[in-house]
Amino acid sequence: MESKYKATRKFSSKLADGDTLQRLIATTDTMLNTLITMSSALLAVIVIFENFVKSPLARIIIVLIFFMGLVISFLGVLPFNIRYDIEEEEELKQQQINTFLRKRRHLWWSAGVLATGFLLIVMDLIIDVINNYSH
Repeated sequence: MESKYKATRKFSSKLADGDTLQRLIATTDTMLNTLITMSSALLAVIVIFENFVKSPLARIIIVLIFFMGLVISFLGVLPFNIRYDIEEEEELKQQQINTFLRKRRHLWWSAGVLATGFLLIVMDLIIDVINNYSH
């Protein structure tokens, strides 16, 4: 718990104003929305085109991975732990920092999950090419 507080405090000391935080949160939301769109599109491609991934087990795993990326991105966009009755500027700034850090965590997790899905697709493609080449 203490390390999280130190990281938040260090991050807080580097920011000059609330406007910077608002821009960071807006940019993170935009990236999360892009990941939602990508996850949805990739999920649709995997579901619609049956021959995209040859192995049925790999197909199920990739569908679950892209769905997990979609859920993680969606949860990152939702406004959790926001209080609208804050009057102190420092407390408001701390809330904005916590919101940004939470959204950034969701962004990285979602991107990592999508990268794992892409890696599995590429591995399936390489295995398919090797099998077709050897026959």
